[in-house]
Amino acid sequence: PLPALSAPRFVLEAISWERVLLRLEIRRLPGAASAAPELDAPELLFEEGAEDASVFVLHRAGEAAHPLTSTRIDEERWILTINVTNFENRAAVPNGTWRIAGRDESGWHRVACELGLVDGLDAASRSFLHARNTRAYVVEPGIAQFEPEFVLRTYFFVRPAGAPPSPARVRRSARRGWKKAKRS
Repeated sequence: PLPALSAPRFVLEAISWERVLLRLEIRRLPGAASAAPELDAPELLFEEGAEDASVFVLHRAGEAAHPLTSTRIDEERWILTINVTNFENRAAVPNGTWRIAGRDESGWHRVACELGLVDGLDAASRSFLHARNTRAYVVEPGIAQFEPEFVLRTYFFVRPAGAPPSPARVRRSARRGWKKAKRS
């Protein structure tokens, strides 16, 4: 398991969106040096043949970790970019509660959320409607239930399309329209 969050090494400082791209700005707290991840780390599972040297991964218990694209701004800060609708293999980030882990010389560490961001997390949520508004994909940044760990919750909702109109209903509607047209 990853270490407790009592003294986090990485902190989320900002969240922004550009269409379907979620951008997370993460800062390493002073005193923690970064290192490339070891793919056989016991705390996280990786898919067979994973060779990505990303410093950050998206993970959840019992599943393979997904390396994230990051851009280093300076020695202490990175911007992570997640395409939420085209995450892996042209699919959206799967349903569930996801966590981000960062790597330094002592191993993998959870990413905490700056407490000043907590009030704005609801406003950072996004809903993506498609398929004639019968499907919705929701991305909701938040914090864990008992500690200020950053989590990303994703949901995919589907509602059945409205039932096709019955022939009797179509006839009634046509009759009403015909009567109005004759009177005018």
